[in-house]
Amino acid sequence: MKFYWLIIGLCLSASVNAEPLADEIQQIQREPARYASELSELAVEKRDAVHWFKLSHAYLRLKNKDAALNSINMALQLGLSDEVTVQALEQKALIYGMLFRNNQQALAALQQAENKLDSMTSMTKPQLQTSVYESFAQAYNQVGNMTEAIRYAELSIAIATEHQLPLPELQARLTAGRLALQQNNFVLTQLHLSRALTLAIELDRTSSLASIHLRLGMAYRKLAQHTLALEHFAKAEQFYQKPADSGQRVSVWLNQAETYLQMADPKAAELVLQKALALATEIQDVQLIALAHFGQAQWAIQQQQLSQARQLLNKSLQLFTQIGLAGQQLEINLAIVEVALQQHDLEAASDALPAETVLANSPDFLQQKYWQMSAQLNAATSQWQSAFIASEKVVELQTTLLQNQQKFTLDLLNSSLQLQRQEQQLKTLQQQQQRYRWLIVALSVGCLLSLAWVFRRRKNVFDDGQPESLHLPQATSWTEFSRKLQREYQKPEPLMLQCIQLAEPQQFKFLFGEQILRNAMQHLISTLPAEHLVSYTVHTDAVWLVWRGSPTDFAQVEQQLNYLLLQQRAQLPTYPTLFSFVAPLQPLLGQFWQPADLAGLRELIWLSWQQACQQQKAQHLYRVQLQCKQPNPCSWQAENVRADINNALRLGLISLSCNDLPLARPHD
Repeated sequence: MKFYWLIIGLCLSASVNAEPLADEIQQIQREPARYASELSELAVEKRDAVHWFKLSHAYLRLKNKDAALNSINMALQLGLSDEVTVQALEQKALIYGMLFRNNQQALAALQQAENKLDSMTSMTKPQLQTSVYESFAQAYNQVGNMTEAIRYAELSIAIATEHQLPLPELQARLTAGRLALQQNNFVLTQLHLSRALTLAIELDRTSSLASIHLRLGMAYRKLAQHTLALEHFAKAEQFYQKPADSGQRVSVWLNQAETYLQMADPKAAELVLQKALALATEIQDVQLIALAHFGQAQWAIQQQQLSQARQLLNKSLQLFTQIGLAGQQLEINLAIVEVALQQHDLEAASDALPAETVLANSPDFLQQKYWQMSAQLNAATSQWQSAFIASEKVVELQTTLLQNQQKFTLDLLNSSLQLQRQEQQLKTLQQQQQRYRWLIVALSVGCLLSLAWVFRRRKNVFDDGQPESLHLPQATSWTEFSRKLQREYQKPEPLMLQCIQLAEPQQFKFLFGEQILRNAMQHLISTLPAEHLVSYTVHTDAVWLVWRGSPTDFAQVEQQLNYLLLQQRAQLPTYPTLFSFVAPLQPLLGQFWQPADLAGLRELIWLSWQQACQQQKAQHLYRVQLQCKQPNPCSWQAENVRADINNALRLGLISLSCNDLPLARPHD
């Protein structure tokens, strides 16, 4: 979900110049009701600027927006030292952003703080700068200006690291990690969160550990690693148990609900969404209420309750418009377009699609979604030229994004598995982090070498544009693929068969042509981990792969391949659904088999995808895996091979799972 202004307030008092004042502010934040009462006892005419400044902190914690704004204005009017003036202006920005949801006024206050900093020469200037710049990053993220948000986050990190300011660096790393996550840059996300984890443990910042767990969960959700995502969300929820953490707890629940929706578990998602909406309503947080309605709309879409989804989306849009969050408004409008297209309401879809001008400085994923919806809308209205132009922009945008980030995804799982131990043993963490740094260097070098190899390989092509089979074990036909498979079959190491296909490939080619699909397949093939690949071919608009290794050994290869698939999906117009099938070959085919048996396996693959679609809804990637309980469970050359496959499924001779969830056996 989104950042909240409250995060800024958690560390605001840490950069107040005078230590006694900083200590007082921290006490006020712990017991705001008590201090609000005590500070209010002093007659108004006797209060000085610092008194009003302290009072604003109490009122902010109590969410008394008018009193908080009046107090901070009085503090600024009466005059504070330069250092505390910067803090007061940042406090004013927080009040506007958190309590009034007025991000433009918040940015204006931060601009005043930045101007004040320009004329300062005191020793506290770096600490104040990194705090103000991090607040700028939060504010610009709220208004949807990703370019400025990233720029200020990087400035904050640079100053904090240069002057060795651990707490400001921690806050800036969390913000930068979240911005990278919004851009699907998992390498940069991992870099920032890894450093933030070290700092959080050194500083004993429990709330920051919770934030790191939340972001790791979001990253795993985007990578379709749902079990790991839920584990991190549960850990974050454990940290967010105080009444003051209600907003963060709602954010965790909304992420949990989104994960359940991706897992096609609507009952679990519905319960969590109800809980999130109830608490968001109780604490009267308009943004969280809007996000909860958005989550309910996604649930309704998955249940094909499109009219209800439209109502919830419009309700969510009204709330986001009320608080002026441009990024969320764009996201909701695009969701309305998508639902209207499903209802064949082209007029409503056209009305909901915003003007192209709203894309300025928007996150890449929203720009990509915009052009996907534009392509679909133009195709639905037979405006083929406009549809083609929009689809080209989708490809161009994603290509640019991929060119700007490394070709290697860091192994988030390693960090996750070590997280609990790292929280308890700082010394062990530092040793592990050192090893990770060397690993990153080694892998980066390997990545560069791989890229150089791919570049050299692509310079040598056949006249028809197909890559040479000299480097990757390509089979140029299905017959050659079958024969090579028979030769490799006699070796002792087990083989895994994988098939990857786009949903409705013929319709995709009708809309966008065959070349874009072929290019996508070749790009995917060029990035495969070749050392594990036995053979591959392209047949029936699908990529057929044979890997060497046990199912356990193949798990790491498949994790990398799933990420590559999601990357490739993001480059295609209309953001299509992808299918993947994985099965061990030896138990399926038995000891002796004929090349014609592979045609029967194709029937098994198509049947498994059909069952996955029927039992799980709205998946980006259907990852079907097969387990075989008996060698050669089917007669693969039978006249009605599907009936034989269904019988094997009913008897439990073979079993299927999709996205780590078992698929039900077919009925008699």
